[in-house]
Amino acid sequence: MESQICCSNKLLLAMGLKPAKIPLESQAPPPLSTWYADVFNFNRRKCLTFYNPATGYGMVAVYVTKKRIADLGQELLRTYQHALNNDGVSPGKSNELLAAIANPIICRTSDRKARAHVVHSIRDAEFSMWRSVMSDPSALERAAHIMIAHGLSGPTGDPIKAFSELIGEPLENRLIQRRWHLDMCQVLVTLLDIELPIWRRILIPSEFKLDKSHLVIQGAFGWTNSHLHMFRADGKEFEAIYEEVFEQQGQDESEVGFFDLLMMGGGSAEYVYDYGDHWRHTIQLEDRILSEQPSIPSCLAGERACPPEDVGGVGGYQRMLKVLNDPADDEYESFIEWLPKNFDPEAFFVDTANAWIQEMLTYRE
Repeated sequence: MESQICCSNKLLLAMGLKPAKIPLESQAPPPLSTWYADVFNFNRRKCLTFYNPATGYGMVAVYVTKKRIADLGQELLRTYQHALNNDGVSPGKSNELLAAIANPIICRTSDRKARAHVVHSIRDAEFSMWRSVMSDPSALERAAHIMIAHGLSGPTGDPIKAFSELIGEPLENRLIQRRWHLDMCQVLVTLLDIELPIWRRILIPSEFKLDKSHLVIQGAFGWTNSHLHMFRADGKEFEAIYEEVFEQQGQDESEVGFFDLLMMGGGSAEYVYDYGDHWRHTIQLEDRILSEQPSIPSCLAGERACPPEDVGGVGGYQRMLKVLNDPADDEYESFIEWLPKNFDPEAFFVDTANAWIQEMLTYRE
């Protein structure tokens, strides 16, 4: 039986094909003759992921051109050959495996389970690629491909072992991933346009949607969730959708994952709170932490209190600080009466921030 590459509609369109005219995949193929494929963006450039559903063995082709995407069969061969060499597979076995996928049929996938595994493989790829960029920004530019092992997404639970047993050879260079319970994004969130830095280092589960991530940021900073907000990345905007609010142009934040947002922006994003005062925050991904135990969102560190709500934005906040430093100012007493009791712009307490985070999440539920 001929080999087949089962493509998502998104990939077919990127290849210049009409999905409705492409045949569906065969349902009973030999184990290593079928590969699922999809396209995704990293650092605003196209990448391909290939996934074998029988084993969970995965591969990624980094920074591919339109021509390489259109010639998908050759790109699979090129990526597969690089992966097999990287994994220490013998030349004879590599030639046998490559011959089994020569001249593949391009088809359209209808297997939802396989598509879900491909989505997980893309997330694994993005993380591996992001780590490479953090350690050496030029690493991806020099490398033709990046190989990843999908410990989270393999149907067998151990894709490297499954692939090794199927081909009858050990894989020498792959590190077998553990089955993690949950992963957390460690991010540095910094309030912009303020002379004295106000920031929080926060752990947010990668799987959190933006509506819950918003609450974590609110609690960590000490905001009161009293105004509208939005997230921005790669020119896209995401916000809470309210039926009673007109002229909202952003996409629904409840449908977008926190890690997905960061990957759109190449590891960073912007968060805006209160469209009147317009508090802008940068979100910078510092690390992605894998844990075998359930983890909860938390604040690890920070500096200074966030500005009071409705103080008038950056200008109003700077004016407030100036007045508080001059008891003789005519506005001093009115500010003291208006501010929360014992307000100290220099104060930050991590335990208080974590209590506020849990209060925000509990109140939502």
